[in-house]
Amino acid sequence: EDTEGIVHISGTRYAVAEERRGKVTFFDILSNTNKVKYSNADDVEMPDPLGPWGANVGLEGITYYPLVNKIYTVKEKSPKGYYSFTMPNSFPATLSTANTDIVCDMPQNPFGFSDLSGMHHLGLSGASDPTTGTHTLLLSHESRALVEVDANCNEISRLSFPYINQPEGVTMDNNGTLYIVSEPNLFYIFTPTSSCCPANLSIPDVPIADGTYHADETIISTGEVAPGANIEFKAGDFIMLDEGFSVELQADFAGKIEDCGGN
Repeated sequence: EDTEGIVHISGTRYAVAEERRGKVTFFDILSNTNKVKYSNADDVEMPDPLGPWGANVGLEGITYYPLVNKIYTVKEKSPKGYYSFTMPNSFPATLSTANTDIVCDMPQNPFGFSDLSGMHHLGLSGASDPTTGTHTLLLSHESRALVEVDANCNEISRLSFPYINQPEGVTMDNNGTLYIVSEPNLFYIFTPTSSCCPANLSIPDVPIADGTYHADETIISTGEVAPGANIEFKAGDFIMLDEGFSVELQADFAGKIEDCGGN
């Protein structure tokens, strides 16, 4: 009833957001499936205090971060909300505020958005960079814009499209191509002009996730390369290992002056 977003979880498993019910509903689509019976689906009910539910301002978007097995949802407005929860072990499930995370305090920092209409987690798009792989795209119908936000609710980038009448859904493929659907019945494709890495990266003082961090110009870090980690920094101009940076025993770390083109 009043489904507003869909996401592929894995294999044959999918999930949809039901706006007015304030539910996330899971079901399977097999190769021979031509209809889905609601009574056979598994549902998760969002906490009442994060509502109110029952009106046309409820759940508008849903996405999934496979690395941590978490579902992310957005509530349209009155109030706006951006939430996550770990996939339950059994169904049906009713969440409490204790096991539902408020990812960003949208009433306090709504990124200038009047509402929220869709979302997509970059961890679903094969993002191999340990930083951007934790970012999320948030879409607004009324503000006609898309923002990329990091895990700490900082705005990283923004795309505005005043010519799109009512953008309602967004996703991205593994090549960085962006797909947006809008009412009534329009489909937009945004193709990246290059695969250039960011100009600058700042990597904070927490254990740094494994992987290669690449910037066109500079990398600055105060982070920790923890025991067992394997991390490489590549920057076109310079790498600054600032006060607090450390490489622990039994960790591998390398820094190279190399731009995004491999030069």
